[in-house]
Amino acid sequence: MAEQKVSPPEEFDARIVQAPLQGLLRNIDSELVRRLRRAVTSRDSEAERSVSLFLTMIRLTKNCYEAVSFICSDSDDSPKRKREFVLILPPTNRQLLDLLFTLVFMLDDFPTRTVAYELGGYRQAREDHTVPNRRSADAGTHQPGDPFHFPRRLPLPASL
Repeated sequence: MAEQKVSPPEEFDARIVQAPLQGLLRNIDSELVRRLRRAVTSRDSEAERSVSLFLTMIRLTKNCYEAVSFICSDSDDSPKRKREFVLILPPTNRQLLDLLFTLVFMLDDFPTRTVAYELGGYRQAREDHTVPNRRSADAGTHQPGDPFHFPRRLPLPASL
């Protein structure tokens, strides 16, 4: 079998895309903050809910992007920059892709799917809290009125 020589990868200059991408993220964040203030002022709860969800997603995306940029940067040899930190990149990239796919899915029917998304998050938080702590709840150490008390059964919309 003939051996194929693999050429080394070309070096990518990230500075070409970093400044425009950072500007885009900053502008989107500023626009969403303006829209959120407008929604709060006009007491439009639907717009407030959807814009705050977009704002949360863009801020998570920006944070992940900046963290990945910092970890992958070779511009300084700070002792705080450990090569082992690169191991966080696969889960971070998966998180970014998951966020992107969730957003694409939700945009097909945004008002309905955002409600389902929020209720799903609430349901997951409730299950994470009640199932592991069932023993303490049964023993009477977990009382209604505690800051993290979730009732055993919550009424959910019929559409879920």
